[in-house]
Amino acid sequence: MNQTISIENNSQTNIDIEQQEINNSQTNINVEQEMDVSTTMIEGEQSPQKKNTHAQRYREMVMLPEWMTDIPPDLNEKNWCVLARPKGTRCLVIASEGKTIARLKNGKVLKRHPSCLPNGNRKQGVSADLTIIDCILSPDKSIYYVIDVLCWNNFMFMDCPSELRFFWIRSKLAELPVLSQSTNMNPIVFTCLSPLVCSPNNFQICYFNDLGYEKDGILFYSLESFYVPGYSPLVLLWMDEKCSSRFFSEVSQNANAYTKTLEGSTLWKPEQIYSAILESTNSLSQTQQTQQ
Repeated sequence: MNQTISIENNSQTNIDIEQQEINNSQTNINVEQEMDVSTTMIEGEQSPQKKNTHAQRYREMVMLPEWMTDIPPDLNEKNWCVLARPKGTRCLVIASEGKTIARLKNGKVLKRHPSCLPNGNRKQGVSADLTIIDCILSPDKSIYYVIDVLCWNNFMFMDCPSELRFFWIRSKLAELPVLSQSTNMNPIVFTCLSPLVCSPNNFQICYFNDLGYEKDGILFYSLESFYVPGYSPLVLLWMDEKCSSRFFSEVSQNANAYTKTLEGSTLWKPEQIYSAILESTNSLSQTQQTQQ
C-alpha cells in the first residue's frame, strides 16, 4: 500500500514537472513572439526615418547666390567669372550604387533614372562611390545644365576653389561624351556650362548673346570661393527683365531706372555693371604694368 502511494506520488511529480516545462515553453514562445512584434514595431517606426535620412543629408546642401546689392571693387577677370544662368529647376544629381537620383534644394527627390555618370546605372555595377553635381534641370526636363561639382567618383571638391571645380567638371564631362546623348542608360542629357572670366566683353556675351537656352539672370563667382552650402557672398546674382522672365521691377519716373528688385534691393543697370568691370579691369592692368 505504501509502495502504491509512493508510485502515485512520483507519477504526480513527473506530471507537475512536465506541466512546468510546458508552461516554460509557452512562456518562451510568448517572449519570442513579443520580441518579434517589438522588433517589427521598431523597424516599422525606423522605416520612415530611414527613408528621410537621405533627404536630410542633402537638404540645404546647395550653394545659393546672394543678390548683387553692391558691385565688388575687384570685379575683373583675375578674381571673378561670369555665367548666364539657365532657366529651370535647381537640383543636385547624385549617382551611386548603380542608380541616379536628382534632389531638390530641400532634399526631396525630383527624379530617379539611370545615367552614365560614374556608378549611375546597374551595368556599371553597384559601387558605393559617390558622384554629386550641381545642375539646373531644363523646363522640358530633357537637359541637366551642369554648373558645379561637389564630388566626383568619391573625390570631394567642396573645399576646392571654384576655378578648379569648373575646370574639373568640364574635363570629366568631355571625357564622357555619352553623357551628352539621350539613351536608355542616359535618358536625360548632361550639358556642362563653362563660366567665362569676368571681362567687359564676356559680360556682354552673357547678357546679350543667344546661348541656346532661356536665361534666368547672370551669376558671378569668385574664383577663390569654396562650395559652401547656403547663401554665399562669393556667388552673386544679378538680373533684369531682359535676361530673366521672372524679374519684376518698379520703374522710377524721375530717374528712369530700375530701383527695386523683388527683394527690395537696389538694382544695377547693365551699363553700370559693364562700366564697373571695365574700370576694375583697367585698374588691374595698370597695377600689373607697374609691378613689371
